[in-house]
Amino acid sequence: VTSAGLRGVSALQMADAEDDEWDEVPAAAPEQAGLPPPEPLAFAMIRSFERVKDDRSASSPDGTGRLRFMINSRTWRNSWLLQVILTDHGWARVMVEQREWDLWWCAGQANTRAIRELLPFQRLNKFPKSSTLTLKANLYATVAAAAARCGEAHFAFMPKTYVLPTELGEFEADRAQPHNVEAIWIVKPYAAYCGRGIFLLPNGAEVPEQVLEERAVVSRYIECPYLIDGLKSDIRLYVMVTCWHPLTVYIYENGLVRFATDQYTLDPSSLDNRTAHITNYSLNKRASNFVPTTAVDADGTGSKWTLDALRTRLTADHGEIAAAAAWRAINDLVVKTCIAAEPDMLAGYDKYVPEPVKAQPYAGLFQLYGFDVMLDDELKPWLLEVNLDPALGTDSPLDFKVKSGMLVDALNLLGLNGSPSAHGHGKAAAPAAAADARSRLTPEQVRKWRALAQVNAELERNRPGGWHRLMPCAEPGAHSQLFEAGRDLNALPFAR
Repeated sequence: VTSAGLRGVSALQMADAEDDEWDEVPAAAPEQAGLPPPEPLAFAMIRSFERVKDDRSASSPDGTGRLRFMINSRTWRNSWLLQVILTDHGWARVMVEQREWDLWWCAGQANTRAIRELLPFQRLNKFPKSSTLTLKANLYATVAAAAARCGEAHFAFMPKTYVLPTELGEFEADRAQPHNVEAIWIVKPYAAYCGRGIFLLPNGAEVPEQVLEERAVVSRYIECPYLIDGLKSDIRLYVMVTCWHPLTVYIYENGLVRFATDQYTLDPSSLDNRTAHITNYSLNKRASNFVPTTAVDADGTGSKWTLDALRTRLTADHGEIAAAAAWRAINDLVVKTCIAAEPDMLAGYDKYVPEPVKAQPYAGLFQLYGFDVMLDDELKPWLLEVNLDPALGTDSPLDFKVKSGMLVDALNLLGLNGSPSAHGHGKAAAPAAAADARSRLTPEQVRKWRALAQVNAELERNRPGGWHRLMPCAEPGAHSQLFEAGRDLNALPFAR
């Protein structure tokens, strides 16, 4: 996987658009506003899967690189690919306790105290309050609150969910409804991962006492999934947010499809068969029926596919029109999930992120999420969960192809590829003409310039890459009714 070079372009290159407020901003060149152009692309996947799969050398702390990254993950395999990419491009890993770093790729939620202490040149891969999306109970509550505010029709992409034991009474009342007599529910531990503790609960069965003691979420089971060769599957989407106002959301062009390994059936005797009903890769890769995909050209066979293979199969099964509608619905689900979380996420950003970090014309904070989605037999997408730290480990060349391309393109989009001076070390003073031009801008005008600088520069850096920008979208008013009031930066004339 490689990314082509790209000449630096103006960070404030804008699309032709009319905007009454925009007429008040001086028609100064980007350089006159004192905003740097985006850095040229630099990252590419230099080594093959075979050359890096067992190489731990990138994990060795070495402070001699021109740029420094810190990774606090205790699981070597889940960060080695990122470390290889960074060290192959001149970065050096520093110890967790060191304060001088340019990039912190944080495993888990970043401590708010650490966020408050960020320096203007430092970049962090987590936003405060990310549990708004990534804890199962919070995710459902967030989407439900948006549905109550804007109308359920806009947010009807999550199965009905209850938090136990808090909402046990409501759950039991729902189970007693005549239309739920034959219903099946799926129970998931509150904060577990990798399929641990998940089981199916027939409507008439009692809730186990252990569930009530430990806390869990219970959701209506999607009983009619889209099956491929009789097997259930789900989709891992890579979604990146680089700003919450203006809301800036990207989805990667490729992802992974994870299959259950036993034939799907709703026969009551099968409900305890986890490898027929649960699609988590960590569970199914240990099953006797698991079929590894050992070569990239075998994509579309075995127990894990790429989205490219799924697109081909979906079109073959349902036709181009229906397949295209399904992908549009998936994009819409991602956007609306982020809109639902935006009020809480923006409040956390405003509260904890230092003003000098907010003032930079690039994403000081960003976050890569793993959205897990399932299609039903009518190709409606359902949101299952959002992962705080999508796995970056690679078990096969297929994993390597998708994840290396995704990471390379993400690093390029973010502009994490310049010299130390480009990241704030020894930053040269702005020319006198630029300083004079900026002095004539009001704070409100500077705020708009910076929003345009970040979003437009990301777009230009990503043009050869595989991230597709979902927000800001081509129709700025398409989702305006779903936002809380006062989100003026969403309406700026961003480049397309």
